[in-house]
Amino acid sequence: MANKKFMGALLVGVWVMNGLWAAAQQQAKDAGGPIVLKKAPVRIIEDPFPTFQGIAVNEERDEVIMTDDNEGAILTYAGQFNPTDSRNEPRRKIWGPKSQLGMVCSVTLSPEKQEMYVLDNDTGDHMLVFALDGNGQVAPLRELHLEHGAWGIFLDEKNGEFVISTQHINKVSVYSTAAEGDDKALRVIYGPNTGLADPHGLTVDVEGGEIFVANHGHWHVEKSGGQPAESADDSTGKFLLPSITVYSRTANGDVVPLRTIQGSRTGLNWPHGVYLDTASGQIVVANTGEDSILFFDKKAKGNVAPVRVIRGPATGLDGPTQVVLDTKRNELWVTNWDNHTATVYPRTAAGNAAPLRRVRGAPASAPRATGFGNPGDVIFDARRGEILVPN
Repeated sequence: MANKKFMGALLVGVWVMNGLWAAAQQQAKDAGGPIVLKKAPVRIIEDPFPTFQGIAVNEERDEVIMTDDNEGAILTYAGQFNPTDSRNEPRRKIWGPKSQLGMVCSVTLSPEKQEMYVLDNDTGDHMLVFALDGNGQVAPLRELHLEHGAWGIFLDEKNGEFVISTQHINKVSVYSTAAEGDDKALRVIYGPNTGLADPHGLTVDVEGGEIFVANHGHWHVEKSGGQPAESADDSTGKFLLPSITVYSRTANGDVVPLRTIQGSRTGLNWPHGVYLDTASGQIVVANTGEDSILFFDKKAKGNVAPVRVIRGPATGLDGPTQVVLDTKRNELWVTNWDNHTATVYPRTAAGNAAPLRRVRGAPASAPRATGFGNPGDVIFDARRGEILVPN
């Protein structure tokens, strides 16, 4: 299932419209067996290009590594290149059934161990480990089994820990970097007092001893009360304002945040990736809902405005999902899920700043991404002549 036919394609067969479906039903009924369709689709709606989501920079090799949740792949590109309107070809690509990659959302890496660590969000429920120079249809070196909906990951090499967010059950889990298989978390941040509400990206201030988490704001508890539900079917909930919540690095259990950035002045709207710029003392947020990058002082709290914003038509931002800094070149990298690009800016960019260059997963003339993400069903609206697809 870990390929674009599952993740990002919709097959539309005209047989649904011309009566062959009814004929197939009758044949199945007469035969007493399941419905088997032997007709090839007349046309296919799909996105043939990668949709970039997770991103990490390997400064030693001058490379950028991105996850592609459309094709279930990990793509490695040159960090420096001449700007072009043509499609950039990756140096390496990990993909295929052996890789176990599906809806890959986040990636981090260890140049010291020559490894990369990738989260598979809605299809695999695991962290997969690959060699940093891995290429082709290769199997992971090892894997760590996770709860359903893991999304954000931070590698804290100083303390030998992975910090991982799980969106569906509002949890942050901390594992040893030696963990694999069914190994359990060392500690968790979990419970109704934590303020976690559909957590996505996270980052750790290793020296300052704090964890920063970006929350969409979807929150739920079990009908019986107490802890967050393991399944949405067993829960009630509410919508909260999006937020950045901050915790002690060693926090454990149902803890109250040290502070929270939340409110109308923040500009937060569907925040995804979050990154700490240790030099400026600012946290950088990929603000998907408003096609912007927000910068907050790491000590900010309450309903505060960002100290700096990148936003506007010249920026090329379109559904930004994750951010990372290349500290060697003082550049900020952003993945744009909606237009098949990753854009690069000066570290101090602000306002309607044009990118220095961009990685193009598709030619500049290609349409925006289809928007498919785990299409679960399909229905035809005959009155409007439209196909409706929930994701």
